[in-house]
Amino acid sequence: MRALTTLLLLLLTVGTVHAGTLELTNGAVIPGTFKRIEHGKIIWTAELIGDIKVEPKAIAKLDSPVADPLRVGTTDLPDDCAVRGNADDVTVSCTDRPPIDAKWDQIGKAGRLREGTGKITTAMTVERGNSFSDEFEVDARANWRRNRLRHQLEGSVDYEEKRSGTTEDEASLDYQLDYVLRDNWYVYGRTEYHRDRFGSFQEGLLGGIGIGRTWTFFTDLQVLLQAGPDYGRFDIQEKGRVTESGGNVQWRLDHDLEVWKLDLTLFHEGEYAWVIRDSDLNRIETKSGVELPLLFGVLAELRLDYDRIGANIPGVDDADIEWVLSLGYKW
Repeated sequence: MRALTTLLLLLLTVGTVHAGTLELTNGAVIPGTFKRIEHGKIIWTAELIGDIKVEPKAIAKLDSPVADPLRVGTTDLPDDCAVRGNADDVTVSCTDRPPIDAKWDQIGKAGRLREGTGKITTAMTVERGNSFSDEFEVDARANWRRNRLRHQLEGSVDYEEKRSGTTEDEASLDYQLDYVLRDNWYVYGRTEYHRDRFGSFQEGLLGGIGIGRTWTFFTDLQVLLQAGPDYGRFDIQEKGRVTESGGNVQWRLDHDLEVWKLDLTLFHEGEYAWVIRDSDLNRIETKSGVELPLLFGVLAELRLDYDRIGANIPGVDDADIEWVLSLGYKW
């Protein structure tokens, strides 16, 4: 009899050592394990009962390991994680990274993401009088993800006209398809079209593949880095049309912070591309600035754009620095 009792206690201990605890605002305490978020409700696997659905507002305290891999925001987390929280806030702790503070509606199941985001900004300058200048710039980007496939589309137009005629006429369109792996790694295929009537690279069309990763630091700093080979066709002043292979590196940093009760986002992004056979044929583009949300998705953006092409074509200025103040909409 004593042996049977010992065996039952051992089995009960094994069955509950990995369990969590859910305390409700009505005083009920339910042992079990956090499973996932589904339609705004927490799915809790209760011992001896099975899955139950709980509204976040009914939670007084929750502390549990996670049964399935989680996603917080756009970040997929590894398997070994735990959640701790209450009705308003939750902290996700994993073995290989700092804890992440979030809201319940930011948590989902890794690999099951269905979302879409985007931003469009425009800047226009009109000068009359002794000088005559019309400058117009539009930048747009959109991202949408269906499970492990993530689509990214970006486009821009930059046009300027003075009394002497058109002085700037530039446009670009990029598309990238990512296949998201574990731990925020991804592989991608991309295509890019670029046109600049007054630059050394007057037109270019290229495609490439590569690998990239995103990181989250201190819960409010997002970092992206990707790289891979490219192959493209270019129209270059004094060299005509050439078809070359090369490489491409892209990066982006976003840092959310609060200054004087204003929610700001500092950002920096860039791209460096080069041709393998000719080291002079390279291009670097960066955008650095600050984004300020206003009302109903409307935002203001101040940024510094820097472009440089290392083609060394006589009579062509291939370095450009420009401050841009724009308004836009983000969803």
